[in-house]
Amino acid sequence: MQSKAKKLRELCEQALAIDGDCDFGKSSYITSGINRRGVLSIKNIKFFKLPRDPDGVYAIGNYNWNDDAYILARIEWCEEDKRDRAMYLSAIQLEAIRDKFKLTRLGYKNVYRVVGVETDESERQNGFGFLLYTMLLTEYGMNILGDFEQYTGARKLWKRLSETDGIQVDIVNIASCSKEFENIELDSISDSRVWLSQLRYKDLNNKPKGAKSKEELKEIKVANNLRLISKNVGYKMKIEYLPDSFINTLRLG
Repeated sequence: MQSKAKKLRELCEQALAIDGDCDFGKSSYITSGINRRGVLSIKNIKFFKLPRDPDGVYAIGNYNWNDDAYILARIEWCEEDKRDRAMYLSAIQLEAIRDKFKLTRLGYKNVYRVVGVETDESERQNGFGFLLYTMLLTEYGMNILGDFEQYTGARKLWKRLSETDGIQVDIVNIASCSKEFENIELDSISDSRVWLSQLRYKDLNNKPKGAKSKEELKEIKVANNLRLISKNVGYKMKIEYLPDSFINTLRLG
């Protein structure tokens, strides 16, 4: 039997994750506290402006000690520190899979698997997770492969990607290296072509191995092997990049 502490921890993780995309666990880059960091904690930094916020300055780049983690931030003056700081809005941890699943045979290049996504709690309704994904697809030329277990926030994001002109979302089977569906529009956040419901998945996995029927074992196998993958097929970002020299105008203390 599970200990009360373990059950409580699982319950808390579900409660936290259901409203976000998913989380980084022990590798969290955005906390529930103050998440203003030094601008220099982001390397390969690019500054840009958004049409919806003409007075704001945003930045994207790699987390300073993790090349596969990308950070989206807004540059803000911090009165307490008397300097400009990077307010982390959304972060994504990726894994370069190279040709682990032979996806190049299906025409995918520069494929990265999503390990975790995190958006600041106060910014989750402002589309910054979507902005980060689309910048990785368009500005960095990535094909992004989703994970098999996704919470509500991530499913909503994938649904929005599938509805966006210029972004293609496919369903691939990583076990058979086959494309199951191409250029789809997800019909809901429980689209049965790719997802089991979270409750169904948990029910199946909680059953002892010998208690699962052949049909249930097949259901689990299919769910584990199906993935969403996205790529840019003409989407244009509406952003204005600032020159690299912009960093020299910041008050870094």
